[in-house]
Amino acid sequence: MKIRHFLDEKELNGPAETRRTALAQCAVTCTVNVAEQLQEVRGFRKDGDFEGWVRGQPFAAKVEETKELVTRSRAHESQDAQRVVERQRILNQRTVEDLMELSQRLDLAPTSRELLDLAHRGVSPLEPPILHSAVLFDNSPSGAVTFILPTGIPVPSFGGGNDRTSQVDIIAAAVTTLWDRTWWRGASHVMFGVGLFSLFNSAFDNRAASGICL
Repeated sequence: MKIRHFLDEKELNGPAETRRTALAQCAVTCTVNVAEQLQEVRGFRKDGDFEGWVRGQPFAAKVEETKELVTRSRAHESQDAQRVVERQRILNQRTVEDLMELSQRLDLAPTSRELLDLAHRGVSPLEPPILHSAVLFDNSPSGAVTFILPTGIPVPSFGGGNDRTSQVDIIAAAVTTLWDRTWWRGASHVMFGVGLFSLFNSAFDNRAASGICL
């Protein structure tokens, strides 16, 4: 996979660590699947700069929908925070357990595209899908699942998975956004399209704490 890096519309070259340092200071970064073997990582120092750029992109409506969903969801932070986070932790744990059971039964690695596609489609007409989402992995050799992000459901905290995600495999979503603080605050990283995204390339590895995919 070839990666091109940009900062406020200017292409970034030079050593990888120099690019990572620049991107780590951005308010918003995003990764775009440009072609089958080409991704662009773009960094924006200000939220407004990202908003100006995204207006001309195919996923602009989904980005706006994400913003509106965040605004509505934050209204529940004060009264429902603990209950919501605990309920989502339980649901996520069940989905991860289902995914691991399917992995063992089919003798497929938890990180394999074949397994994730089957989990999304369903193994057979009698066995419904268990994934409609993005799957977050850490950087361990086995690629342990840190959280499963359901499509259309805002997740205010990844709980024990906070600050552990290094790559994201997006199964079925147009726009997936991660934030480096809980309840969708702080710097954000936006991924457009489906497929495997390395957060190292955007200097967002081991930072994600909340997210939404639509």
